[in-house]
Amino acid sequence: MKRFNFHELVWFIILSGFTFYFYYLFYTGKIAMYIAPRMMLYVKFSVGVFLILSLYQFTKIFTVQTRNKINKSYILLWTTLVIGMTSSQMELTSSIADKRGVNININRSVSMGTSNEDIYDEVLIEFNDDNYLERLYSIEENIEKYKGKRVCISGFVFKDKGLNQGEFVVGRMVMTCCAADSQIIGLVSKWEESENLKTDEWVRIEGVIESILYKEPSGKEIELPAIKVEKLEKIDRPDNVYIYF
Repeated sequence: MKRFNFHELVWFIILSGFTFYFYYLFYTGKIAMYIAPRMMLYVKFSVGVFLILSLYQFTKIFTVQTRNKINKSYILLWTTLVIGMTSSQMELTSSIADKRGVNININRSVSMGTSNEDIYDEVLIEFNDDNYLERLYSIEENIEKYKGKRVCISGFVFKDKGLNQGEFVVGRMVMTCCAADSQIIGLVSKWEESENLKTDEWVRIEGVIESILYKEPSGKEIELPAIKVEKLEKIDRPDNVYIYF
């Protein structure tokens, strides 16, 4: 006669918990906060594997119990699962920027090759999630060419220590593979009333491209594009703060 096996039940609950957790992330769309779209296929495969393992583990619940001690791996897996399920959605805050820095020199922070997009003839160069990096690269690669062009861009406010009074960064979080490799990339903006802006506020700005001399931590000065702000509107934080590269 088969007996109730407590240890196999624990493994079943753990495997089922991970299966449910991954399903929850997909169902709510929160998975996009942790991995880039290119990695979705691998995670879906993992969910399938967890589901199969959970079903197989269920058949072992009523087998003879061969061990009595609590396995240390139970605690590790339970802790991982509980942290994942109870953690709140990751917020984009200035503390992240303080730790990782804000890249306002995209040519050095992201390898994109040469941009093929011709945006010079556009009356108003607008940035969105799909063209954010490529347009930023185009402007930075040809600062003199784009001086005087009008642009419209949205992002969160960050006040970098290397900037002058009246200057701030409009940034976005860029993800290549997963949240662990994310970095903040932005464009310097110049506005006389910038002291009224709070760090982490989301804004949409419109203005004209100029340039500034930015002093890097090494002491070297480099020329970077900057927006002379003419219009600024505070906006709500988007559901997904990431730009995917």
